[in-house]
Amino acid sequence: MRQRHAFTLIEMLVVIGILMLLVGMTFLGLNAYRGTMESKATRVSLENCRAMLNEYLQKGQVATLDAIYISAGVSPLDATKATSYIELPLPPHDAYLDFTHQVMGQLLALPANRAITSKLPAEQLKNDPGYSPPPPPPPPLHDAHGPLILDAGGVPIIYVPSGGLSNVTVGGTVKTITSPDGRPFFAAAGNDGKFDAGDDNIYSFEN
Repeated sequence: MRQRHAFTLIEMLVVIGILMLLVGMTFLGLNAYRGTMESKATRVSLENCRAMLNEYLQKGQVATLDAIYISAGVSPLDATKATSYIELPLPPHDAYLDFTHQVMGQLLALPANRAITSKLPAEQLKNDPGYSPPPPPPPPLHDAHGPLILDAGGVPIIYVPSGGLSNVTVGGTVKTITSPDGRPFFAAAGNDGKFDAGDDNIYSFEN
């Protein structure tokens, strides 16, 4: 009669180690896949923002949008301050996000842009908590604060004026990000939620 041999302690540890390695590889793969899907979803949101901005710029109104930032002395937009504001619990009128609320209000003055936002899911829009618009028609829609559009990670996508987004660290170098044609654009913070850590930032002019 053949004698059965039990697993030795070393053999059991080897099997457990292999199983843990496989679980770890699966976890990393799922995280990478989720990051890729979130990036794609954010690019779709940025495409909607760019379409609204292009619709507005065709009317020659870029100076109207930039004036919101220039009058406040924040053009170019400081990425480090934008990140710190978004990381804090948002007050009723957060300074940097309030600028984007104002820009969205201007963009939504156009019927074509209202049609774009009407197709977005409610969870992708973030209204200004300090503003409760009365039912139209008065006041005119362009006097209202528009909603923010959120990226796939729930971080607000911000409007960047023609002066660009300053203090962005890319590959270890601090830069000011501007669009190739010198026009304003929208920016998403990427998976890390930080505009100043710019290696994974996504910009509407890249689409």
